[in-house]
Amino acid sequence: MVEEDYERREVSSWRSGWKISITVRDWGIGIAPQQQSSLFKPFMRLEHPATSHVHGVGLGLYISRKLVEAMHGRMLLKSQEGRGTSVTFTLPTEPYVSPVYATNYPA
Repeated sequence: MVEEDYERREVSSWRSGWKISITVRDWGIGIAPQQQSSLFKPFMRLEHPATSHVHGVGLGLYISRKLVEAMHGRMLLKSQEGRGTSVTFTLPTEPYVSPVYATNYPA
């Protein structure tokens, strides 16, 4: 599935084995390599003249990563200045049994 809107953003998803991946991509200004790791910190916003009109407090990627990790998934950011950014999260689709649950409540 791929959806595009007038601002050149694309959302795609695919399934492979016991995983599902979803990618959100734009063809905007991109993010400098030295700034990419800080994007997942709480209250982090990148300052750039082209994004001064964007509102928010800098929690979106932080909360998203925490939720994905809580579901035993992973999140990957790829970006190149002047070419855009993509964020992919991959989640397992197989049932997960917590080791604590399995230990405390044997079958």
